[in-house]
Amino acid sequence: IDSLLRGDGGQTGVEMLGDAGILLDPHDVAAWTDALVRLMNDASLRQAMRERGLQRAATFTWRQTALRTLDVYRTVARA
Repeated sequence: IDSLLRGDGGQTGVEMLGDAGILLDPHDVAAWTDALVRLMNDASLRQAMRERGLQRAATFTWRQTALRTLDVYRTVARA
């Protein structure tokens, strides 16, 4: 499910997810179960998360990815 994210990504995971999903501990089976059951049973929550997810995904572009990758290369080259 696109709206769920493993919680072991540190700050990057939180920044990537924004308000478009549920941050979960990857080892907490009960939390995953609860989140999935909640999404299955709550159509309005599913719809809201879907809309936020699509809005969030639209903020990521190939141009932005290329520029960030170039910044990493430049940083490494200076080191």
